[in-house]
Amino acid sequence: MILLRNDYLQLAQQQQKGRVTRRITAKGYQDYHYDINGRLTQKVVHQHGEITPKARYQRGKLHYVVTDHQGTPREIFSEKGIVSWAGRLNTWGKMTFWQSHDDYADNDQKKPA
Repeated sequence: MILLRNDYLQLAQQQQKGRVTRRITAKGYQDYHYDINGRLTQKVVHQHGEITPKARYQRGKLHYVVTDHQGTPREIFSEKGIVSWAGRLNTWGKMTFWQSHDDYADNDQKKPA
């Protein structure tokens, strides 16, 4: 499905039940994730040419993703600058994680083993 809005081309991919899973615009693209009941759980914002997301909408709030030079997510911040998730490498290369208990955001891409 192709839609024309605001003088730029916008492309949307849809699943079986008409839910948009990816929307592509001139600035980047957004991935939409749904739970088993079809409710939108999160929206992840990417820029063209980038391998990692720049932001995500989760639980109705915008969060910014900070990555290292390899594109690995290191921190997730709220709009107010509050850290809600962080991951660090220790001396031996094992990832350690910290997540706030306020349920603002999580990073399901990198779970501890």
